[in-house]
Amino acid sequence: MRTTVINAGVPGDGTKVFLEKAEEILSLAKPPATVVLSMGANDCINPHRQIPFPQFRKNFREICKMIQAKGFHLINIIPPVILFDEFVQKYPEMKDAVDDGLEDLYLKYVDCTRAITEEFEIPYLDIFKIFSSISPLDRTESLTRNKQNCGAYDGIHPTPHGHILIGAMLYEKIRTLNYPQKTVLCIGDSLTHGYPLAGMGTVEGDNYPSAL
Repeated sequence: MRTTVINAGVPGDGTKVFLEKAEEILSLAKPPATVVLSMGANDCINPHRQIPFPQFRKNFREICKMIQAKGFHLINIIPPVILFDEFVQKYPEMKDAVDDGLEDLYLKYVDCTRAITEEFEIPYLDIFKIFSSISPLDRTESLTRNKQNCGAYDGIHPTPHGHILIGAMLYEKIRTLNYPQKTVLCIGDSLTHGYPLAGMGTVEGDNYPSAL
């Protein structure tokens, strides 16, 4: 069966922005179809998208309910692990926030996405746990971009090999769950978009939608 994969990831998107345009994005596919959702990090760490934790929890729950209510088969991607030492090198304006406990706050947002996902019995891919268990985040072999493996500070976004792994695991999960394979709509933030890699925003680049 030929699969149509749609990369609808937008760098910087958070739950508030997504809810404002959800109908438009979800209209890109018609049920039955599989939707892969990757969202949550920007709501905590992006100064232009930060929202209070109670609002994030409400928004994320609403998004999951909305997608399921429309008849889509939903798979969630838990937000990625972040190497905050690199994060502040890339985004020096966030140093004060990191010093004030942003890392602990981020874990709260990550745990929230996992808890709501499990509450709604949504299948998920926990790349926070997977990436952090494979190799030290600051090493060359890390699946997270860092100074050692890409020559630039990052600490958040997956490497091309990281995206290939995400795509492979998602494919296996879709197949095992017997979820619709004709159309797969990938929505979310820069992780889905594939920033800052070649072909970002397409299904012909170094991103997990391309690997599906």
